Amino acid sequence: IVRECMRLVGLEKGVEIVSIADLPASTGLGSSSSFTVGLLRALHAYQGEEVSPKTLAEEAYVIEVEILQEPIGKQDQYISSFGGLVSMEIEKNGLVTLKPLPLMENSVSKMEQQLLLFYTGVQRSASEVLAEQNQSMSQDVDSVLNAMHQIKEIGYRSAGALASSDFLLFGELLHEHWNAKKNLSTGITNSQIDFWYELAMQNGALGGKIMGAGGGGFFMFCCPSEAQARLRKVLADEGLQEMEYSVEPEGSKILLGN
Repeated sequence: IVRECMRLVGLEKGVEIVSIADLPASTGLGSSSSFTVGLLRALHAYQGEEVSPKTLAEEAYVIEVEILQEPIGKQDQYISSFGGLVSMEIEKNGLVTLKPLPLMENSVSKMEQQLLLFYTGVQRSASEVLAEQNQSMSQDVDSVLNAMHQIKEIGYRSAGALASSDFLLFGELLHEHWNAKKNLSTGITNSQIDFWYELAMQNGALGGKIMGAGGGGFFMFCCPSEAQARLRKVLADEGLQEMEYSVEPEGSKILLGN
């Protein structure tokens, strides 16, 4: 990624690049795309260039998908570039349209309070899971295509639930999404992940999912405040570590320049 970012911006002389991350790689939170977007932002700034979030996202996509042949989409690059809480539509020709959700007052803080992230301790290759999924779609496997259509519809309903701060409905939609997602690839879940998920559902969670491609990384659960202590305890007893987070409203940016 570093090599191709330098090539893309036309940087031929040597530079020192240091990367510091709060999260391990291969955990389903879009770290590769976030890294690529952030590095491109820094290299452009190093050369005195200002680029738009859209340009950053498209350049990162070119590097990851067209050059490095990763079987991923465009969502991670765009949300890393733009930030915020948005609805994203991606056309067949690759055109991306971002629409900020029309949120009620304090909706973001309420969401952060209701949605909990837990690290499974499992790192996995998203490429392997997604490659199987893409192969099934190219072969018109009905179960996979039906699941993709179902997930798209759930996305529209989820945007509405978040916009109205209806977290009971959002939790139910997460559960519906997880059941559909498991039909996309055999690598998305396993007996251990299923056990943790059922344990969470029995201890207050309204719904949840493994973030990203699946197979490990982070669980996200929607859980009402009154049940969160119970959920945290049973998952901690299983060795899952909770991660605090907050929504980044601005996306990738330069914090300190020359």
